[in-house]
Amino acid sequence: ADTEEEQGKVTELDKERDKLKQRDAELEKTANAQKAGVTKLEERVHKLWPLLPDFLKIDVGGQYERLPKAGAKEDEIKSSVSERYLNVLVVLTKVNKFHTDITILNERRKLKDGSEMEVETIYFGLAAAYFAAGEGESAVAGMGLPSPKGWEWEELPEIAPIIKSTIAMNKGGELAEFVNIPVTVR
Repeated sequence: ADTEEEQGKVTELDKERDKLKQRDAELEKTANAQKAGVTKLEERVHKLWPLLPDFLKIDVGGQYERLPKAGAKEDEIKSSVSERYLNVLVVLTKVNKFHTDITILNERRKLKDGSEMEVETIYFGLAAAYFAAGEGESAVAGMGLPSPKGWEWEELPEIAPIIKSTIAMNKGGELAEFVNIPVTVR
């Protein structure tokens, strides 16, 4: 009877061990799926990074720097999956907010004659941006578009009045009206 009882305990322990092995396998499968998910998001952030304007890169630069480098091997990554998700979510949340807003900033812009000037820039998310400064003959203006090499800016001094007016309308300094501004679709 003792042997039957011991055999019963061994069988019960075998069943428990099998359940634990199955649970470990399920947990590992879930962990691998989470790693794959965050890796895909990180890859998207790395591709998105060059399209961000400089001020936004500065804003989320800390979180971006904590992401594993593009193409990093799993054994080279020191941060936990939850830390990785947190950093990706902070970057993507701020980028999404920027992309769905109109943002006006004072920036220094290097002009094609080599000089630098303080300009007001109006960003329409990641679609396009326009800048303007100065009056009359000394007016400067232009548009910028995101590219895989960063934002590319083109000077278009003839649009200075319309860009200044657009910025003033957005700030509430002028009554809103329809405006014609140049648009380039890529």
